[in-house]
Amino acid sequence: MKDHFNSLGADAETNIRVQGVRTCHDIDVLVKTRLLDEYITWVVEAKHWKSKVTKAQVLILRSIVDDIGADRGFIISVAGFQSGAFEAANNTNVKLKTFNELKVDTKGLIEAEILKTYHKRLSFLEDR
Repeated sequence: MKDHFNSLGADAETNIRVQGVRTCHDIDVLVKTRLLDEYITWVVEAKHWKSKVTKAQVLILRSIVDDIGADRGFIISVAGFQSGAFEAANNTNVKLKTFNELKVDTKGLIEAEILKTYHKRLSFLEDR
């Protein structure tokens, strides 16, 4: 997973301890990048479990994302998610994905932001 984010030009660290406002958190993958002059931080938790991710795990990640001031959190699961997990993630900055979904979605997001940067530069040059 770290290699995927690094291939997109982001800095990714695995198995890292991050100090939040309230406490320290052990994070599977911490992703930092800069898009359109904005710094972005993502927290990725990988669940290679036989059971589906529960609502409780989503709520925990939501609190970690909030505590460290991350922009977005992702839970990656091979077994899937319980319905309560989807409810807990609905309308939040925590997304529930398979690894393949994460790869496709993040690649598309990064590419879209790069295109916006080029469009912004082109508009600037045209205005000159």
